[in-house]
Amino acid sequence: GRLCVEVGDVVGMLDLGKLSRRYIGEAVEGSGLLSGERLGEIYAGLSIGYDRVFDVERTFGSCGSGTEQFIDVAHVAVHGEGANQRVACADYEGGRVLIFNVESGECVYSVGQSEGPGQLTRPRGVAFNGRGELFVSDSLHRIVVYDREGAYVREFGTRGSKPHGLAFTGEGELAVADYGNDRVQVLREDGTFVRSIGSRGTGEGLFIAPLDVCVCGDSRIAVADNRNDRVQVFEGGGGFLRSIGSFGDGPGQFENVFGVAFGTGGEILATDSVRGGVQVFDGKGLFVQRIGRDGDSVMGLVKPRGVCTDGEGR
Repeated sequence: GRLCVEVGDVVGMLDLGKLSRRYIGEAVEGSGLLSGERLGEIYAGLSIGYDRVFDVERTFGSCGSGTEQFIDVAHVAVHGEGANQRVACADYEGGRVLIFNVESGECVYSVGQSEGPGQLTRPRGVAFNGRGELFVSDSLHRIVVYDREGAYVREFGTRGSKPHGLAFTGEGELAVADYGNDRVQVLREDGTFVRSIGSRGTGEGLFIAPLDVCVCGDSRIAVADNRNDRVQVFEGGGGFLRSIGSFGDGPGQFENVFGVAFGTGGEILATDSVRGGVQVFDGKGLFVQRIGRDGDSVMGLVKPRGVCTDGEGR
């Protein structure tokens, strides 16, 4: 159902199926415009996608160069569940990745600062494989791999690629946002090339400086197409599905789209480091809500970049 509302000299049409229970309870139910029976019908038909209010459950770290501090967080990734769940945070300017236990909030180890093999230079992207090994892209045109305890395992990549965001597919292949070459590369865990998606351009399926990539459980791939101010979604094999967003400061628009992630229900979350928030879209690319200082879910985000979700939708 839809409701026509006059506010001053503006008349707006509200889709009641796309409003949260909180909003309907506060603004619509108290207006007296709808009967109790009609309100019951509307509540029963609400989409849960519009009913969620995100809030801060836990924070990790603070500003600085100490044991559990960051200078400039560029990306995040999560692995595991329960008491063993970990979140990796790439500190771009700090030259390291900090790994926290999600339940306790304790920093369990960090990688990248020790001299020798495994030392990082401005890490950009992070991803865990199914075994809990950590893959990190950095500014030396490479991807560095560490085991579950943080020990250096190997690295691959050469000058010519500029890897940024990373994500693993359900088949164990690594999707890499290669922002310097305007494409997404799909690699095996040892770095062997499998295929690429896209090339430079502004049309469907083309990129200009893609910064992040994520993979859904149904194998769809979403890419933060930074200079084109949009998120593009592909089939697992690379076929173009849809483009989401455009330049601007309205709902569903971006000024600097940076990170992207799929939610547990197939939603797409995208960060905007200039607008200072996270926008949520449904699986078809329709705008759902904004998370941020002036968002539908209010929280104090400043220049958000990386974003990820766990199996519980957090």
